[in-house]
Formats: sequence, structure tokens, C-alpha cells
Amino acid sequence: MYFLKKHRRGIKNKYRRGIPVLEAAHKDLLLFLKEVRFYFRNNGRHRTMLVYPHFPSRGSTIYKLAGHLQFNVTNRLSREYKLAIYWEYLTFREEYRECEALAEKGHIRVINLHSRNIGKKYINQMFRDVFGYSISIDPLSFKGECVRKSDINAKHDGTIIQCPIDHAEEGCVYQKLVDNSWGDYSVVDFRLIVIKTVLPYLFLKFRKRSVRFKNISENPRLALTSKFLRPEEIENINLFVQHIQLEYGELDVLRDNGDGKIYIVDVNNTPQGPPKHTKRSDNKKIFRIMKEAFVTNFLSEQEA
Repeated sequence: MYFLKKHRRGIKNKYRRGIPVLEAAHKDLLLFLKEVRFYFRNNGRHRTMLVYPHFPSRGSTIYKLAGHLQFNVTNRLSREYKLAIYWEYLTFREEYRECEALAEKGHIRVINLHSRNIGKKYINQMFRDVFGYSISIDPLSFKGECVRKSDINAKHDGTIIQCPIDHAEEGCVYQKLVDNSWGDYSVVDFRLIVIKTVLPYLFLKFRKRSVRFKNISENPRLALTSKFLRPEEIENINLFVQHIQLEYGELDVLRDNGDGKIYIVDVNNTPQGPPKHTKRSDNKKIFRIMKEAFVTNFLSEQEA
């Protein structure tokens, strides 16, 4: 009974709170079998990545990318690992001290160690610092339609409202309503992938205007970044990424058909991807590109 109680959230990893014991055991078994397979593929070597403090979901990009790299994934500090990534499912991160201690020892690289705030207010401020303009508006004085949304990431609760209003709601941001329409009925977002810098390919995410703020995409398409973003825009996006100390993650970018400018509206340092309904060929291509970028930027020759 003591053993079960001690390892209720898993032996190989520490899974989510409240997970049933049998589910945790099942996850451990599957990961053990994967480790055995990778061990033989890696010529008798164990290669492990610490993803801490939260164990990544199977839908997370880092979990899938680790598989392509033939790396085991753990969030147990007691395991041996080649590199680490700070992975906490919060907008305002709190559990960074263990990762700081790892980095201070000098023996391990911790990706995204200083990426600790992806709140929309902060992102808007950093965007303005780099680009010189902003998507934010003052809802008390602005006249016309704007978007109200939560400062917390991944809420997908954007609502179009009429301004001016009497008072601003605490915990909300107010933004320009970007005209990112594509054809008569759809809008398009650019989903950019960051591995140190923006990758040369992005995803076009289409959705109907009626659900423009929901996490829904129809027929996402992989495309050259340079086809939809100008060189100076890519340069500024890379400066923005450095500014917010994001080494690995994804950005949602909109282009306004009215003023022609781009706006970074969301940053995710624990991305889930690629987008749902991505074609198999696009999926294979983007993971090949991501793998190459990850090896180049984060792995030594011995680790690669």
C-alpha cells in the first residue's frame, strides 16, 4: 500500500493530480516500452529530455518532437537527461526555481528558462517596444468596435464589443479588431513556430468568421514564411522573440487588410500541434524541419 501511495502519480514520471493508479501504471508501461525501442535505435544509448515541472500531454508538440528525435521524456529530476525544457501550463509561471538551479550548475541547458509570462498585456507591451505600434486600445475613449479578451492565455474568449465603454473589466485586454478576412466567409491566422528563431515554414489557419476567436481550424496549410511575411517583419518577429526570451514555442500572427500591418496576438510556450486536420505530408515535413532546427540550436554533436 505504501508503494502505491508513494507512486500514485507514476514511477517513471509525475503525472497530473488525481490520475487513477491504473492509468499512471499504463502510461509508465508504454513509456518503458518506448525507451527500450529508442535504446536499440540509439545504438545502446539512453537519450532523455527533462520536461519540467509538468509532464507534457501526448498532443503537445514537444512530446511528438522528442519521439522524432528518439529522446525519452521525463519530469523526474532524479533521472539522467541530456537537456531540459521549462514546461509549465500557466500564463504566469511560478515553478522555475528547480530549473534555475539546474542551469546554475552549468551542466545542463534549460530551454525557455526565462519565458515566464505570456499574458496578453505583457505580450502587447513587448510587441509595441519592438514594432513601434500596438494592437491595444483604450476602451474608454476609443470609438467603434474592438475585441475584449482575457489576459490569460488559451481562453479563446474573444468578444467583439462597441466602444467607448463605461469601465474596463479587470483581467481583460482590449484590442483593435483586426480585419484578417480571407475571402467572403473566412479569416486566416499565421501560426509561426519558434525554435530559437522563426522557422522558414508557417501554418495558415482558416476558420469561419462566426467562430473567429475559437481554437478551430479548417484545412490548415503549410506555407513558406517568406511568402506571407516581409523580411523586415521576420526580422522584427525574431527580435520580439528575443525580447520575451522565448526559445521554443509558437506565435499567432494576424495581418490587417486595412493598414497592411501584422500583429502578434498570442504566444504559447507549451504548444500543442501541429493544428488539427493538418495533412499527413505537411505533418511529416514540419517535423523534419523542427527536428533539424532543434538539433542545430539545442543539441551538441555528441547528443545529436
